[in-house]
Amino acid sequence: MTVVSTGSMTAAANVLGTSQPTVTRLVQDLENALDFNLLTRHGPRISPTREGLEFYAEAERVLASVSRLETHARDISGAAPRSFEVAAISAVGLSVIARALARLQPAAIPRDVRLTLQTAETVPLMVLDGQADVGFSNPPLDHPGLEIVSAYSAPCVAAVAESDPLAEKEIISVKDFHGRRLASLGDRARFRRLVYDALARHDISVDQEITCSSTISALHVIQSGIAIGIVEPLTAYGVPLAGVVIRPLEQQILFSWNVVVSQGQPLYGTLRDLVSAHEDVVAETVPGFRTLRQLEPLKPAPAKRG
Repeated sequence: MTVVSTGSMTAAANVLGTSQPTVTRLVQDLENALDFNLLTRHGPRISPTREGLEFYAEAERVLASVSRLETHARDISGAAPRSFEVAAISAVGLSVIARALARLQPAAIPRDVRLTLQTAETVPLMVLDGQADVGFSNPPLDHPGLEIVSAYSAPCVAAVAESDPLAEKEIISVKDFHGRRLASLGDRARFRRLVYDALARHDISVDQEITCSSTISALHVIQSGIAIGIVEPLTAYGVPLAGVVIRPLEQQILFSWNVVVSQGQPLYGTLRDLVSAHEDVVAETVPGFRTLRQLEPLKPAPAKRG
């Protein structure tokens, strides 16, 4: 993994504190054991093969699991709060989770907290695979073995540059998007579909668009004035961008997200507090926020028979 990260055998050897021939031999031994090439050599530089990239991703996942196991073992042996990992879509992870963590009692926050921003498709897989203790993702989330513990929604908003004539309007209609270039997200199955379905219901077609990987990148495009957009409200309100005006939409387009855990793994103290704090942050920041499914109270442990 160090060879791929550094891009050369020599650099990897320096990081690992060993010699370049030793690293080269170890890679060759691993390739012989696997019976496929991990790297392509370009003189002193190297790059991973397609098989090497797949192996790297799997090795990274396994090593992360081992690291989590070591961390939990330290937690068990001591009195410190248990470490945890949160997997979240960028809308929640970028704009909400850090502020929610800041609202927890300092003594309740473990030494190791991991926050991973992932796609809506990857978050539930990380929870099911044990790589994350709790996930924040968009529906649908009908994966076997996954439990939805709470659900939320908030209306999407229009985003335009402050120099745009639409910035003068208090409420923007989807009809105002006719003939304009749209900054959209590249998620065809989820948020992007919500926006395009809403436009289609009003016979609005988009002939020009700039496809972005996240809401924050779409907002930067909108800031430049070359496009306008319909964006999810968590980032729009939670990470305000100078030069971008956020306006409510006349037509309601709901952005929804859920909190998920593995079935049979109820949220324990600190994670429950984190979910509740995230609700408070969104409620204070995002107009129209609604809780669709509340966290159920923890069931008391059965009394011991004396």
